[in-house]
Amino acid sequence: MSRLLTIFVALLAVTVAFYQITIKPILALGGFWRRVESLANDHCTSVPELQACEKIVLHQPTGVLYLACSLPFSRTFWTPGATRLDAEHAAFNDYVATYDPVSRRVTRLKFLSFNSTRGFSSHGMDIVQSSSNPNELYVYLINHRAPLAGQSARQVGADSTIEIFKTVVNSDSLIHIRTVQDPVIACPNDLVGYPDGQSFYFTNDHGEKVGFVRELDLLGRKASSVGYCHAQTGCKYAITKMQTNNGIARAQNDTFYVVNSLAGTVSILERQSDDTLVITDKILTGKHEQSW
Repeated sequence: MSRLLTIFVALLAVTVAFYQITIKPILALGGFWRRVESLANDHCTSVPELQACEKIVLHQPTGVLYLACSLPFSRTFWTPGATRLDAEHAAFNDYVATYDPVSRRVTRLKFLSFNSTRGFSSHGMDIVQSSSNPNELYVYLINHRAPLAGQSARQVGADSTIEIFKTVVNSDSLIHIRTVQDPVIACPNDLVGYPDGQSFYFTNDHGEKVGFVRELDLLGRKASSVGYCHAQTGCKYAITKMQTNNGIARAQNDTFYVVNSLAGTVSILERQSDDTLVITDKILTGKHEQSW
């Protein structure tokens, strides 16, 4: 009897330790026991014309905001990053809009020369001033297309691409330049472009589009990556074995910042001569806080 009691106590201790060290932090990151409080939002206003917008980019010279938006009902059916893959009921008519905070004017931009037969489903975006013309802007957009006809989205996932457009300041349209498609662009979440209109880095938030193994990322599996593409030379992995990558930002000196949405940290990376990236530091944003 005493031996059984000893074994029971030992198993209980191991179970409690496993819960405290492994399970409890994951539950905390998922929002359990979290108190949500308002903070410094007394002077905020809503913009009802803009809904389900995933990304906002500020054009600093004009103060105008560019937004990659969708429709709330469509997001419930089609959000590949959250494995919502009901392609039959999704709209695939997302859009880019501008918002002027001074005049509060919203302008929905028209796509020109964009002949995609599978529409546009927005996610990450970047707006970059052209290196050859300060009034010209390159617009880099993630497009989570439905898979080709005859394929089930629930089985193969989204057929994601990067769409590159150009526009000019104060224009109400975007002119399509090219579509970039590559196996490295597997689960794109966010991206940063360059002023040449041809090259960009992007985050993959998972290692697989669908399947049970993909769900293990929520337990801390390091399957995320950052990819690099150039329109003339193709795509490659800049770094792999990262954890739950989400947003990405680039400083002018080619220092990159990538969010780990599970751990609530920001990785700092430096660009190498071969366009790969190396992690040099990490920023802690707060204990048990998720980041996007």
